[in-house]
Amino acid sequence: MPLLAGAGLLVAAPFVLSDFKVILLGEIAIFALLAVSYNLLLGYCGLVSFGHAALFGIGGYTLALILAKTGTPFVVALVSAPIMGAAAALVMGFLALRLAQIYFALFTLAVGQVAWSVANKWVSFTGGDDSLAVTAASIPDPISSPGSESLYFFIVAIVAAALLVLYLMVNSAFGYTLQAMRESPTRAEFVGIPVRRYRLLAFVISGLFAGLAGGLFAVHNHFVHPEMLFWLVSAQVLLMSLLGGVHLFWGPALGAGLVVYLRDSVQGVFPELTEKHLGQILTLEGLTLGAVALAVAIFLPLGVGGMLQRAVRLAASRLGARGRASGEGPAPGPPAFLGTAAAEEPRGRR
Repeated sequence: MPLLAGAGLLVAAPFVLSDFKVILLGEIAIFALLAVSYNLLLGYCGLVSFGHAALFGIGGYTLALILAKTGTPFVVALVSAPIMGAAAALVMGFLALRLAQIYFALFTLAVGQVAWSVANKWVSFTGGDDSLAVTAASIPDPISSPGSESLYFFIVAIVAAALLVLYLMVNSAFGYTLQAMRESPTRAEFVGIPVRRYRLLAFVISGLFAGLAGGLFAVHNHFVHPEMLFWLVSAQVLLMSLLGGVHLFWGPALGAGLVVYLRDSVQGVFPELTEKHLGQILTLEGLTLGAVALAVAIFLPLGVGGMLQRAVRLAASRLGARGRASGEGPAPGPPAFLGTAAAEEPRGRR
């Protein structure tokens, strides 16, 4: 029922909300996909990457460059975005997974910064700091208008389908294998699991959906910018995952909604700050998100999603105890949507 209610709210949103709020919801959906794809590495493999923004940006630039430089149909450009994201992840993961822990994170950070520098300095190809436009003429008419109902439903439908694929994936034997490797890579190797090969596959799948999110971002905003590839975007995605709860499949999506809404609210508090004050806006966003990160680390180690899950389980156990005391039998447990195989609190995560 809660999932059906949420789906109903998403369907009704464009009919009851302003165009600006619909645009914001579309952006939340895109970042929800990006955060859940990132959590395939963080929550299921125990790998901290600071290069996920590069995969996101590569997907966006792939779609924008194909549409701007060639006469390729829109569908081909959209499909190319996740393919290029997966290809970039294959190269990055093949090199990074040979390194351990902190060196893995530093390597992904370095690769991400190289990608950002290329996008920023290769002005003749990428447009540099002036960004690269995705013209409405290159997008099919029904979804060419920002804030339109058709574009909103197009983005939500693709994100929902991608999340369903990821959900089925992490609840398959593949997902359980990733969790086993996360808990103890040494034991996993001892029983014959090729740990590096599985991690590389997870990295490629994560890059595939990150590239798809980047392509949708380009369609949604009608432009791409080098800041898409900057490491701060990776840090924000990491915060989304932690804020929502890395041990829940839907946790990063919840965190994405909270972070994007908070970021928009910060800008709304100071309406006098325009694009000319980009430095001040970024400073305010950084301070706010930094404060949120500290609060999560101190008060919400399981994230908002983890706290909600605990509250539902506590309520269910109390109802069960009350039902047994009155002779009515045990009350039903928490709904299945509240957790997946990764919902248990991590032990010894690496």
